Amino acid sequence: MRAFLAPLIVCAFAVAPALAHDPTGKWAREAPNLGPWFNSLASGKGPCCSAADGEKVEDVDWDAEKDDTGVIHYRVFLLGAWRTVPDDALITDPNRYGPAVVWPVYSTGIDGNKELNFIRCFIPGAGA
Repeated sequence: MRAFLAPLIVCAFAVAPALAHDPTGKWAREAPNLGPWFNSLASGKGPCCSAADGEKVEDVDWDAEKDDTGVIHYRVFLLGAWRTVPDDALITDPNRYGPAVVWPVYSTGIDGNKELNFIRCFIPGAGA
């Protein structure tokens, strides 16, 4: 059974990057020269895929707080609640786009509602 599953898993990961695109042209209009930069972004959780997978976060929907050791931790407001951004989801590169962007991974719950599985990547706004 393992001999069958291993090639299947490898194929699934090989196909997944091809699915990242900008079907509506939203990001091409908002950041026409930043496509390669967006596609190069990665966090400790892996590649962020592309800007099409990300969601622009308004300034009032994210914040930062220093802990007792001076480390900054972030939160974003998604699906009606404040969510802590895992430290390994933080992108530390300078934000060339400007506004904060979060790459959430959603699923559909048993009740049919959208649910947050985890935050893959987060880049704070350029002014942070």
